[in-house]
Amino acid sequence: MSYVNLNYLHELSGNDKDFEKIMMEQFVQQTPSEIASLHAAIEAKDWLSAKKVAHSLKSTVSYMGLADELHPPLQDIEKAAVSDDPSSIPVKFAHVKQVSEEAVKEIESMLQAG
Repeated sequence: MSYVNLNYLHELSGNDKDFEKIMMEQFVQQTPSEIASLHAAIEAKDWLSAKKVAHSLKSTVSYMGLADELHPPLQDIEKAAVSDDPSSIPVKFAHVKQVSEEAVKEIESMLQAG
């Protein structure tokens, strides 16, 4: 299954291939560290940090057309982080992590293909 949809990036860039390449490279570099930060915050039960990282990730993933897939669980993480019941966060995080990792692999393949 393919998660990445570059239509939004093409629209954003006006089909500027150099800009798109830079954005794709940033996604590949930034996403794993943001996922790791979110995981660390969840493990530490640092809900304020989890909320901030989840919010930041929404921007990161939207450039690669992942908003439909990942904004709902990221918003759920943000909401649950400030609620009295953060118990849903690990399940939402697992989905975000899995899709993000697949998307990073897809983008890496695209970058290697040129």
